[in-house]
Amino acid sequence: MPGEEYTGMPQNQPHGIEPRWYALQVNLPGISRENIMVALIDGCVEIHCRTHLEEMEVQGPLEFEVSEVVTRHRVPLPADADTGKARVTLRDGLALIEIPRRIKG
Repeated sequence: MPGEEYTGMPQNQPHGIEPRWYALQVNLPGISRENIMVALIDGCVEIHCRTHLEEMEVQGPLEFEVSEVVTRHRVPLPADADTGKARVTLRDGLALIEIPRRIKG
């Protein structure tokens, strides 16, 4: 059910019952929600993250060097995932993506 905290794809269900939602939880420690972007592209979930690293050196006058690291996670989705109805929850250090299954028929 959307809004619950769970990990895995597909969602755990009693034996013989197909899940109605797929869920993907990605832990991103130290990354603020402003630096997390989630996209659903070509049947995949893509998560882009930015991290700013600061190094400080003292050699005579104080010098700062700032670097940026960008990472990308790409996870293929099952064919019956209805990406048009996906829900994304972002928190500092966490991305939760919930995607309903298409109804057969």
